[in-house]
Amino acid sequence: MSAISRKRSRSIMGGKTMAFIGDSRMRDIFCFLRSLLQGHTPKNYTAFYHDVIFRQFKHNITLLFYWRRFPDSELQRLLARWQLAVEEVPHYIIVQIGAWSVDRFGGTDIANFTSGVGDAMIKLNSLPCDRTTSIWMQTLPVNPTTSWPSWVKRNNASMYVELFGQWIRKTLAHHAISSHPTTPKGTPSTVLLWSTAHDVALKRLVMYRDHVHPGILLVQQFVCQLLTAIGVFGERTNVQEAHAQP
Repeated sequence: MSAISRKRSRSIMGGKTMAFIGDSRMRDIFCFLRSLLQGHTPKNYTAFYHDVIFRQFKHNITLLFYWRRFPDSELQRLLARWQLAVEEVPHYIIVQIGAWSVDRFGGTDIANFTSGVGDAMIKLNSLPCDRTTSIWMQTLPVNPTTSWPSWVKRNNASMYVELFGQWIRKTLAHHAISSHPTTPKGTPSTVLLWSTAHDVALKRLVMYRDHVHPGILLVQQFVCQLLTAIGVFGERTNVQEAHAQP
């Protein structure tokens, strides 16, 4: 990686469990990180459509990938397992969805999409703030300039993907206060918006490998953004803990 070394990446992720939830675009990010931890940069994309767990015991790192395409009951059940403490809550939860909703339903699904995203954010907001940071990635753009005979060229699909992303922003703003029972009233939500990956991708559609998937260099930039942010979170947490010591 150009911006963050492999050693620095392992230092940032050491001792952490990170859950990636979404479609094939999120899967590419998960696979890039997994390959990085294994000691090589991915050159080929791995297609799979199921949940995956990767553990690196030496550095106590766990990466989880959950194949979820819609903000539907499958996503809600997954988040409920963490909300109800049925399973150990990851340190970081990263979500990216939206393209499949546009592909399957077009702009007619905006109400269901917004409702599902809102329900998911309520569950994320109820997780313990001192344990988990949730990151909602603005839906990545699609590439209407592709030569593929793809759905992204039909019925203003790229416009609707952007519209869904704007509704994610609005929904996140609506749930800006934590609802965890042990958190003091007025505490800001730990559900954060990740918009910089979307912004970079929108300016560099020429770097897509097909109609919906960013190429490897874009994925690398997304990973650099994520790890840089997590590194900053970690440094702030360490400072806060140091000041809290008697």
